[in-house]
Amino acid sequence: MSLTTEQIIEGNRLIAEFMGWGFRISDGRVYASFNGGELWNDREVYLQKILSENSGFNFHGSWGRLMPVVEKIETGMNWPYCVQLERNMFAEKSSSDLYRCVIHDEGYATQIIVSHNNKIMGCFTAVVEFIKWINLSKLNE
Repeated sequence: MSLTTEQIIEGNRLIAEFMGWGFRISDGRVYASFNGGELWNDREVYLQKILSENSGFNFHGSWGRLMPVVEKIETGMNWPYCVQLERNMFAEKSSSDLYRCVIHDEGYATQIIVSHNNKIMGCFTAVVEFIKWINLSKLNE
């Protein structure tokens, strides 16, 4: 499963919001804020920043940035969740299910399962799907 640039940007935005950042769009400009400060009022600068390897929003390309998100899922939620990253020992190296990331609660009632040929992208995608599920759950409360 290959993600488009727009899906990566949207996933990074969802994760950033989950971690406490706020985003708003006004007059075609994107504003990112954390603790009251605002950054990047130009959409092109925003897109470059969110995809940049040096950006704090590069969750799809940096274990150092993605792991605090995983830790928040495992310890910072009202209910304990487990994030498991597994290698499929029987898959071919080019297979799309070489790695599998599973996010579940203790009773396995809630499960997000993503298979991918790239370890970090599999974990990134599972985290994004989990956040979408959490956001949807909040809307339905």
